[in-house]
Amino acid sequence: MKEELNDLFMSAVAPVFRQRVLLLQPLHSRFGPAVLDEVRNAVRDEALREWRAFAASEGDPSMKNLVDLLWNRLCAPLGFRYTITDSGDAIQIRCDRCPIFDYARTLNALDWGFELHCAQDPFIALGFNPGIEFTQTKWIMRGDPYCDHRYALSCVSPRR
Repeated sequence: MKEELNDLFMSAVAPVFRQRVLLLQPLHSRFGPAVLDEVRNAVRDEALREWRAFAASEGDPSMKNLVDLLWNRLCAPLGFRYTITDSGDAIQIRCDRCPIFDYARTLNALDWGFELHCAQDPFIALGFNPGIEFTQTKWIMRGDPYCDHRYALSCVSPRR
């Protein structure tokens, strides 16, 4: 059964994503890989800036708080479906439904979905707390049946 994109996603995320895709597709066609390099740099820089600000505003840069903020408070209301497994020193997320994938597919823009959404994931963890390692080996946006996000504590001390 195909799930519908919810109203919050369609009003808050879809218009911005669509606008970015409509802007970037012709630029990439005309100017080639240099556009993609700039997009990747911008996605990295914005994710780091945004998630450093989130950490400062939250006052709790713990791994548990990052997962709660990102997945439970931001992703769940948008229609992401996932399970969380917390082993104490690591937290594993298995995301079985990504509304950004669903929407990107309707625009025939899975590559841009990956670059604008998925590619920011390592920088979210790094920006929130450099002591959190992020790994991922599966991406719905790349054809896998689910995404696997893993957050683990590293030996790097968190920012104070």
